[in-house]
Amino acid sequence: LSGCVPLGPAPVTPAQIPALEDRVAREPENPEAQFQLGAALAAGNRCDEAIETAQLGRDLDPADPAGVLVIGQCLEGAGNLDEALRLYGQYTARYGDAPGAAAIEGQRALALKRRAREVARLAVATEETLPPADPETVGVLPFLVDGNPEYQPLSVGLAHMLTTDLALLRRFSMVERVELNALLQEIQIPREMVDPESAARAGRLLRASRVVLGTLSVPSEPGTRLGGNIVLETGELTEPLTLEGDLRDLLALEKTYALRVAEQLGYQLSQAERQRILENQPGSLAAFLAFSKGLLEEDLGNYENAAAYFRDAVQADPGYEEAQEGLRRAVGADALSTSSPGDV
Repeated sequence: LSGCVPLGPAPVTPAQIPALEDRVAREPENPEAQFQLGAALAAGNRCDEAIETAQLGRDLDPADPAGVLVIGQCLEGAGNLDEALRLYGQYTARYGDAPGAAAIEGQRALALKRRAREVARLAVATEETLPPADPETVGVLPFLVDGNPEYQPLSVGLAHMLTTDLALLRRFSMVERVELNALLQEIQIPREMVDPESAARAGRLLRASRVVLGTLSVPSEPGTRLGGNIVLETGELTEPLTLEGDLRDLLALEKTYALRVAEQLGYQLSQAERQRILENQPGSLAAFLAFSKGLLEEDLGNYENAAAYFRDAVQADPGYEEAQEGLRRAVGADALSTSSPGDV
């Protein structure tokens, strides 16, 4: 697709189909010709033929993302989101370092948002008949942040870090951030207005038996305080969590917080698990704040801004893998969010 993600073939239109068919006939072993024809067919709403043609191109050059985009967007257009997501995931798992792979990561991010919105709408529509929550599913809502507004983006950054910390234990099924965001939008609750009652409802709708509702207070540098509760499906709260320290030590403070949350969830961590959680952090608070800003802009659909913040995070910490992934995803999504089927 067009934009700042290099994919090779130029945009095409249905009017070019005859000429592209002639080219494919002359150059049957040329994957670019197959991809361009597939994109033109997709632009002309001939997706069955587009998928078949793009797959021929993939057989010739499986690392080229153009064929995946043609097939994936046709699948999405037909409502086969899960199949499209499997295709994107399989590609990135095998060819994540290939030129243009950021486009697939971006398309996957857009598709995940779309599916999350559909799931959220269905959950709200069938709220009265939803089955009981899964006892092993846990969600982490955006943290409620007060004090210095500069640190407001840590609302999403801390929730993301705590989610990844708990996921490292492989004990809980963690609700994805994109699912939580879609649900909060569907029930029209701004992230800064979530309370225990709305948190419990969000958990039920997401079939999570427990959700973490964390707080961060940054009244004035250098002090800070992490707090919050685990909200049960019934709306009851567990014993409050409260940790205090210097703002410069926030990343280490979050690690202690994560360990406490895991214990309150009833899990006894091994020493190796504790170490994995302690190591799951960027090199500096500046990098984490920039990363958090990127997540916030990504959630809002401002992919160009998100990419800029993720780039800042990588510059602050060149080894920050999550920021590198976020940058690729945002660059791809920015290019794809305004594209059409013929833009390969």
